[in-house]
Amino acid sequence: MSSRVNLFLGVPNSYSQIKSPGELRAAMSKGNANGWKVFIPKNDSKAAQAGWRKFCKNYEGKVIKVKKSNDYLTTAVAIPSLGEGTYNLYAQFSETPEGVFMMSFVEIGGSFLNSHQHKEQSKEWSRLIKGLAKGLTIDAIESEMKREEKALRDSNRDLDKLIKDKRTFEKDISDCEKTIEDRKSQLVTNAKDQETQKSDIIEQEKQVDKVKNELKRYSN
Repeated sequence: MSSRVNLFLGVPNSYSQIKSPGELRAAMSKGNANGWKVFIPKNDSKAAQAGWRKFCKNYEGKVIKVKKSNDYLTTAVAIPSLGEGTYNLYAQFSETPEGVFMMSFVEIGGSFLNSHQHKEQSKEWSRLIKGLAKGLTIDAIESEMKREEKALRDSNRDLDKLIKDKRTFEKDISDCEKTIEDRKSQLVTNAKDQETQKSDIIEQEKQVDKVKNELKRYSN
């Protein structure tokens, strides 16, 4: 997956095809809590989790798996755009055939980030998570494009080979056809030469018989 730190940290204001994260309460390792759900197209859980780890690493945070839970926890993360202090980040991933739903929770002190108590921070967190989703989606599409472009190059290479083979086959056929015509002509010549040779053999047999008869006369 290519690096997209700029998308994770400095996020544009508009995103085509990526919906804004939805705010809802959901079950997590510390009970039911307010969280933010976003859909990341074109990704599987492994890719989305790797993107989340990179996102947290941008803020010098390390992701650990919470035992007996679906949560991935990053503790004491400082996110300047959310304000002063540190935050505990929780994330969950649910894979579908079309992509991954990522649920994130931001713990502030003893409560969790929510738009009722933390209006501006919630807007910023939504923006960051949407940027993360967009970055991961673009990465996935770029990877897919590279695979498809490679497949196209391979297909073109295979076509070039087939065209080259066709030319070779056509030349072989042309050479064979010339050889056949040459051989046909040679067969005609060969047939005439055989008749001439047969006549020569008959004459030579007569010469052999003549010499034999002469030998007998002198031998008696």
